[in-house]
Amino acid sequence: MDSEKKMRFGDAWKLQLRAMKDTYRLDRWLLPSIALEKIVSATTPFVLIYFSARILNELAGARRADVLWTWVWLSVAASGLLALLKAILARWKGLHEELIRARRPTLFVKKQFEMDFADMDKPATHDLRAQIWQSEQWMGWGLPVVLKLFSGIVESTAGIISAVVLTTSLFFAKVPSSAGNMTVLNHPLFVLAILASMLLLSALSGKLHGHADMLEAALADKARLGNRIFGYFGFFGADKRDVDIRMYNQYSIARHYFLSSDDPFGTNGPFAKLQRGRGGVYHGIAASLSAVFTGTI
Repeated sequence: MDSEKKMRFGDAWKLQLRAMKDTYRLDRWLLPSIALEKIVSATTPFVLIYFSARILNELAGARRADVLWTWVWLSVAASGLLALLKAILARWKGLHEELIRARRPTLFVKKQFEMDFADMDKPATHDLRAQIWQSEQWMGWGLPVVLKLFSGIVESTAGIISAVVLTTSLFFAKVPSSAGNMTVLNHPLFVLAILASMLLLSALSGKLHGHADMLEAALADKARLGNRIFGYFGFFGADKRDVDIRMYNQYSIARHYFLSSDDPFGTNGPFAKLQRGRGGVYHGIAASLSAVFTGTI
């Protein structure tokens, strides 16, 4: 992708906020429902890890039966309540996602009513609207991706805060002198090295995912062409044209375009090649970095 076509982070963030405001005007409960559901989803594992750690700590220590039973019941109760809360919030979020999907076209209708007829009737305007629709269909770009980004931001933020709260005591706990050479872990530089590694790997993972998405976005023109071919020839004969299609043997035309080896979404198309090549490698490395780092810790 050309560097001239890249959008600056500040401009992208302004568009994100503008789209979120438009979404809020369509349905004021969608963003809160997404936020609450993602917060519960992100914090649930850490809550259960906390209770598990309390149980293991008691088993490795005084082994008091009454204290163990208390932690076990609290763990079971928390697990059940969080699962129930997550299901309720997921249902609430799903309802408003369906509502916003039905209401989203009204944004464009409202904009058209605000335009002069001469501007609205320009071929360039119709082409732009068609491109917006096609981009939404093939990869969820546009307004759909705004909700995806918002969801990811909330979930990641909640997860980071939960992890920091849960692991602070672990990082500051002292390794006993009886551990021998492992006492080197008590050195402040080791804690800083772990923190720096976390930040570096997180940034690198995001960079690789972003680069892979950029390569895929560069194929937007081919994707829109593939959608147009499928939208027309994929339903060939399923409407009022079927008489003409049979009479003039137009199936051969449809077969040429619809079953062509040049199909962008086919096994030999550019998207498949990208995932077998650089795009797949970038996504694979990015996904493995966090898992390998967590396993190492």
